[in-house]
Amino acid sequence: YFTAGYGLVTMTGEVNAGKLLLAATGIKVPDGTPDVGQPFRASSTLHMIDAEIGYMWSMIEDHLTIRLALGFAGTLESSTTVEPLFQPSQPAAVKDWTTRSEAFLDDIYTTYLFMPVISVGIGYRFF
Repeated sequence: YFTAGYGLVTMTGEVNAGKLLLAATGIKVPDGTPDVGQPFRASSTLHMIDAEIGYMWSMIEDHLTIRLALGFAGTLESSTTVEPLFQPSQPAAVKDWTTRSEAFLDDIYTTYLFMPVISVGIGYRFF
């Protein structure tokens, strides 16, 4: 058999310090920015596809089924927002940093978030 599908993944989280977001993204906050220790909210929405090819065995009068499949899942598109949960003392610097962080995370999702999938299933047919 062959299956294909679409997945919508959404993630939202808050970080207690801009330094944690810095560690996750690798983007350096401008030196002297006093808002580095303030909380930020990051939200991402991923549009993903998945496909698999497999085989299904029927047993015990065709009621019990076992299936095994190989496939992949990958990100087609990503949309991320990073926003401060405080009033920035340097709005332009914080805005520049959040914009670059959003672009960095979207690039990570669409470039590297492709994974192999192995699935095993056991089922019972009533009819």
